Amino acid sequence: MAAPTLDQVLAQAEALAPADQLTLLARLAERVRIVYTLAPSADREKLSIDEHLARANYTGGRLFKTAEEVDAYIREERDSWDH
Repeated sequence: MAAPTLDQVLAQAEALAPADQLTLLARLAERVRIVYTLAPSADREKLSIDEHLARANYTGGRLFKTAEEVDAYIREERDSWDH
């Protein structure tokens, strides 16, 4: 069985509830942090976040179109914690 493509995984992630998407994001961030921590620093190129995203062929705009949409989403999530 072939490994799923990035687009297939993204489609599955988008189907998750917002709280589960945040959990997934946190887990992925931890995995990336571990990979970068274990890799010898001399072997790593110093890249900006934009360069990392470009190398990953990330075009943006898949979830949020503007910074205001991001702020609104975060505000809604924080408000939901209080209820």
